[in-house]
Formats: sequence, structure tokens, C-alpha cells
Amino acid sequence: MADVRDVMVEGPSGLIAIASPNERPRWIASKRRVEWPSGAQALAFSSEDPDALRGHQAHIAWADEFAKWRHMEETWDMLQFGLRLGEMPRQVVTTTPRPVSALKRLLALQNYRLSCQVCMT
Repeated sequence: MADVRDVMVEGPSGLIAIASPNERPRWIASKRRVEWPSGAQALAFSSEDPDALRGHQAHIAWADEFAKWRHMEETWDMLQFGLRLGEMPRQVVTTTPRPVSALKRLLALQNYRLSCQVCMT
């Protein structure tokens, strides 16, 4: 959960930093929630506890550092069950590549529209 907060929410390229000042969300750590002025909300989860995803549902998911997830298969499966809102639920996977089987399977899926990009600095 610390990585979620430090990278995805409060980090230099996190949700708070990239928002325009009048649309800047706030992080409510006790609820693991990001809230935008518009009323939109995002919940934060960790791969440490795949069952925490049980029962939640969403329009979109951002799976960061997928290749680093501790309980990769279980967490991924629970995430898929929760992506059931809207006409076309979507997910974004960002990761530093590692030769893990779950990532290889994800990249091999034919029914996913994948966009792979390698950034060098």
C-alpha cells in the first residue's frame, strides 16, 4: 500500500500531481480512497491481499508494477471479476518488465488490445 500512495497517488507522476489545480483529487489514507471534486472516486488495493478486491466493482483499473505483485494470479483474477461496470470496462497495466509467466500470458492474449511502449530516459 505504501507504493500505491508514494507512486500512484502522491508521486511526481501520480494522480494528484498530474491533475489541474481545480480538479486536483485528495487522498484519504484511512479509506484507501482518492476523491475528485467531481465526485469520482478511486479505491487503492495491494496485491498483498487479493481477497480485499472481493465484492468491489469498477469501470476502470490501473494495475501498476504488475510484474512485482506478490500474489499475482489471485489478485489479477479478483480484479477481473470486479471490472463489470459500464459498457466497456478497461484496465491499464504498467510495469517494469520481468520474465514472469502471468505477464507473458497477458501479452499473448489475442482478445486484448495491447499497446506496449518502452520508454528510455
